[in-house]
Amino acid sequence: FKAACGLLCRGIKVTMLISSDYPLSMQVDKKAGEMILKELAAKGLKVMVKETAVGFKGDKRVKSACLTDGTKINCDMVVVGKGVKPAVDFVPRDKINVDLGILVNHLLETNIPGIYAAGDVAESIDIARKERWVNAIWPEAAAQGRIAGMNMTGQKVVYKGSLSRNVIRVFGLDIMTGGLVNPPSGSNYEIISHNDCRLKTYRKLVFRSDKLVGMIMVNAVEQGGILVSLIQSEMPVKIPKEFLLDRSFNFRQLIR
Repeated sequence: FKAACGLLCRGIKVTMLISSDYPLSMQVDKKAGEMILKELAAKGLKVMVKETAVGFKGDKRVKSACLTDGTKINCDMVVVGKGVKPAVDFVPRDKINVDLGILVNHLLETNIPGIYAAGDVAESIDIARKERWVNAIWPEAAAQGRIAGMNMTGQKVVYKGSLSRNVIRVFGLDIMTGGLVNPPSGSNYEIISHNDCRLKTYRKLVFRSDKLVGMIMVNAVEQGGILVSLIQSEMPVKIPKEFLLDRSFNFRQLIR
């Protein structure tokens, strides 16, 4: 998004290809994704969803991109941003357990005593999902590195688990997300939300029983830190859940 925004601000025509139904599909839900699409279009960015490039043509420099549907887009520059994947090819899989990432326990130790993994290669328990997950973000890498280092020195420091969260600005939209924002359909999750089209605000909260496990905030994100802390602490929400949708909500209400 930053590359596209920067190019647009310089008067360069930009086309963005997105393989999913909407932007940031791993961080937001369809409603927030539609708000992002609308904002991008309003700023002059052409977005093609469910589409990706399968090849490029040109002599010494790129001249066109070939899409999955067989069409071509003429272009002078290509910027590729396709997420991250743990670099685990160096790991001997006959000795160390690997799935998407290197499997670690609550001490960030692998199945071999004395060998630890931390950061983008580590696959640990996700606090919100309650299953193994790779959350390749800097805050988790820093926390895991610190805890793994302490455990290497002989201390026994427990890593509670990782949590996905993201903060991004897309032109006039401030977006903050955390935890499980798209729970499985038919599952025992409760979802409450509020959307104000005039103010271009949207809030969605996902609960498992009385615990907050996911949140999306589009604009008016000031209370996002409180909500992320609620997910991380797994503290039961004892006040009416709808209170958390109110922009006047504060931490004091939780501890009464």
